[in-house]
Amino acid sequence: MAASGEHTHHIKIRSSQMEMPSSVGSNREDDYDRKLKEAQEELERIQLQREELERKKSELEELTSRKRAFLSQQVELSEKLTSSLTLIDREFALLLISTKFKSLVQKHGLAITSPKN
Repeated sequence: MAASGEHTHHIKIRSSQMEMPSSVGSNREDDYDRKLKEAQEELERIQLQREELERKKSELEELTSRKRAFLSQQVELSEKLTSSLTLIDREFALLLISTKFKSLVQKHGLAITSPKN
């Protein structure tokens, strides 16, 4: 018997009322399975995209590193070329001056002597 103050009410339920129709349960399972499969496929697609992006990122980092090295070497080579051209210009100028000087010495019949210490 129920404790004082509590009221109980008995409900009569047939066993068939407690069961879900098989078509409803089956449809829910099918829907759940379909959604699960779609989610797994989406996850797999996203993982493949992530791997592709990581591969491209790695390639880009490698290209960037190689470009920096190339530009650095290009600057160094350009500086060496500029220095070499400057040296060639100076040597050529000295050669012209020397040739002109020798020509003038011969023209005027001058003798070239070594300086005395």
